[in-house]
Amino acid sequence: MAHLPLDDRGYPLPWFVAKVNGKPDPRVMDARKRILAIATGCCWVCGRGIAPDRAVFVIGPMCLVNRVSAEPPSHRECAEYSVRACPFLSRPHAKRRENDLPGTLADGPGFAIARNPGVSVLYETTGSEVVPDGRGDVLLRLFAPTSLSFWREGRTATREEILSSIESGLPLLESQCDDCDGNRIEDLRRAYAQAVALLPAEGGAA
Repeated sequence: MAHLPLDDRGYPLPWFVAKVNGKPDPRVMDARKRILAIATGCCWVCGRGIAPDRAVFVIGPMCLVNRVSAEPPSHRECAEYSVRACPFLSRPHAKRRENDLPGTLADGPGFAIARNPGVSVLYETTGSEVVPDGRGDVLLRLFAPTSLSFWREGRTATREEILSSIESGLPLLESQCDDCDGNRIEDLRRAYAQAVALLPAEGGAA
């Protein structure tokens, strides 16, 4: 990340950051770079290439359940830097600031859950596949994980903290199935059980 420009505080500006009113805004991702990262396999944080079998996705616990990510993967080093340095990822009670954002800013792909989950998951996998999000954009469906680590406040999350985040977010996923048939609910319940089975007995490595 040494090649990245610095913000006013001296912190590296991630590659994905878009400009708002002519100035880089870390709250906003550049949609063009997102498509480029998906197409070329470059790191979402630093913009450099990643070995396909070493991709690490920074996701929330609910994405561990449905194994879908709106954001491309990163190098492990870049992913670990993100969960330590990003205020939203490292501070469980932080909220995304929406002041001064342009009114024309488009929603991201898929149906985002508007909350801070309090726990981040580093999901390493051998690959992913592009799938339509049903709204004219695409998401990434993640292959089975080869390793997992769980983070909270820049440290390893406890099993209790991980479970609390998953269980508090599950009703939000269930609400998206309200208009679906019973099979979708059963699929979600199976995915939930599979996610819980991946959690460490204690600590954050699995």
